[in-house]
Amino acid sequence: MRRSRSEVMGPCGNGGGTYPLFPLGPRLVSREQWSKVAAGGFDGMMAVKVDGTLWGWGSDFYGQLGDGEPAAGIARIPVQIGSELWRHVDVGSTHTVAIQQDGSLWAWGRNSAGELGDGTTVQRAAPVLISSDQWSEVIA
Repeated sequence: MRRSRSEVMGPCGNGGGTYPLFPLGPRLVSREQWSKVAAGGFDGMMAVKVDGTLWGWGSDFYGQLGDGEPAAGIARIPVQIGSELWRHVDVGSTHTVAIQQDGSLWAWGRNSAGELGDGTTVQRAAPVLISSDQWSEVIA
């Protein structure tokens, strides 16, 4: 994985947390093998490793990392989210949507306008099942 942006919120996942004087050029920050990486508008990132595990880092002010800790602040290094196996993830500005390997759709994070699709406006700090139908892709 390579980075090329500011890391004040930890979106680079390398433990940093300052604005550099000059923009960062691409740098290798992980030798892990990822199958899907998604960056959000509020400095949050999520990724699925090739083994199906889900990881998140960066901003978590609305529970968008899904680690069960509401408004946890900032995760400067990748944090594994649960033990389930995933195949797809996408990140919105303050929420996350993902598909488990069984095809079920899950969402978490800010939900003030019903963006999670669970029929409520309740903020979720952990993945909540949205649909057990067979999903192949979703965009936050």
